[in-house]
Amino acid sequence: MRQMKFLGFQKRPLRFGGSELVGKRKDKRPLSFKNPTHLMFKSQTMTKMTSFVKHQNDIHKIIGKTAKQYSVKIYEISINFNHIHNALSVLKS
Repeated sequence: MRQMKFLGFQKRPLRFGGSELVGKRKDKRPLSFKNPTHLMFKSQTMTKMTSFVKHQNDIHKIIGKTAKQYSVKIYEISINFNHIHNALSVLKS
């Protein structure tokens, strides 16, 4: 018996980037009110000596105050030495 080919997958090109992406650039995306959004803040000037981790209590307060002011629900915050990850969603007003 001969093995049959599964036709559900298409063969993908083996190259990516550069001229392959011309005409397929990312554009502004609408903000979802249903799904959480991942937002990352990155610092180019932070070093391990002056890291965000040292100031994480202040950062939590600032993010919480700003989220309340702009009706944003924060699900998770991860503070690393030179960047901060947030999972958040905008509440409908």
